[in-house]
Amino acid sequence: MSTSDEAKEISRVADGVVVGSLFVKTIETATEEGDLLPRLVEQVASLKAAIS
Repeated sequence: MSTSDEAKEISRVADGVVVGSLFVKTIETATEEGDLLPRLVEQVASLKAAIS
């Protein structure tokens, strides 16, 4: 699972979703760019909205 759309689709038939690959990719790129926390917060908010 690596996008909000994928999480939304899976949440229709499952009790939960695991979104590890998205966070791993973000940590890899954002650490280099120095904006890790804001990007993770944005992604979590997007995922939360998609499955709510």
